[in-house]
This record gives sequence, structure tokens and C-alpha cells, in this order.
Amino acid sequence: MEHFLWLNVNDSTQLAQCSEDVSDEFADIVKYVLLFADVAGINIFDAVLHKMGKDALEYPVHKAKGSCKKYTQL
Repeated sequence: MEHFLWLNVNDSTQLAQCSEDVSDEFADIVKYVLLFADVAGINIFDAVLHKMGKDALEYPVHKAKGSCKKYTQL
């Protein structure tokens, strides 16, 4: 993330599309997440589906779409 700390959205997007350093950093993050999931016994697919279900309850589309407010402010 250090590559993006002080960049605006446009600069971040451009950097992400052309930087091998960013690609390498992403690969490192994915490797560590996969290792962590393996050691912790987490099924990544099930965990993501479960979290998406929780998010759908906390951020109902009809309330949250187009709003930048936190779900507790909806």
C-alpha cells in the first residue's frame, strides 16, 4: 500500500496498471493470505460468502447505494 499512500484516484489507477512493484506486492499479499488461511483452517470461499451475506444485511442496497455514509448512519 505504500505506493498509493499519497496519490489521488487517477494516479493510483495509472500506477496499478503499469507497475511491476505493485504487482509483486499484490502477489506477496495473496501468498500470505493463502498461507494464513491454510494455517488457520479457513476455507476462503466459504469465508468470503459468509462475509458477503453479513455485509448485505449491514449495507442493504436500497439504503446504501450512492451513499458514502457508514451503515450506522443510514
